[in-house]
Amino acid sequence: SDIPSFLEKTRPSSELASSIINGLEVSLRNMLREEGRKRLGDNYIDIIPSNVQTSARRKLVNEVNESIPSNEDLFSYLEFSDYTKIILDENNWYCSFSNVFPSKEWIKIKLNEIKPIRNSVFHSRRITKDQLERLRLNSADIINKVEGRTRKS
Repeated sequence: SDIPSFLEKTRPSSELASSIINGLEVSLRNMLREEGRKRLGDNYIDIIPSNVQTSARRKLVNEVNESIPSNEDLFSYLEFSDYTKIILDENNWYCSFSNVFPSKEWIKIKLNEIKPIRNSVFHSRRITKDQLERLRLNSADIINKVEGRTRKS
């Protein structure tokens, strides 16, 4: 049948892409938690704007209602587009992220370029070599800025 040959053709690039995306998302979530704790202490969750918190809480509650044990915090229930909303939030930008990223436009463009590639990967659609390379470069750029902030402080 066609399924094994399809998997063979897509597995290497999609596994690599999935790994890159997971690394990026973990890095972003860790940065958000750390910046939140630095600025807000025990109320670090409040770095997440209230409308985004509501959406993430709904997902967390659904898991609990479905008896899926979760020891994850709200950051684990963010959608990819939420990272942009959190980072570009006026207060967050000026208090935390203007020192991490070159500009609002820079991080917005990088995350917007990654988003459709991420969605293709996690919805089992093929990605091109060019998309994989763009994902790799944009993710590396973001992770370098995120990791660079820990060396500065």
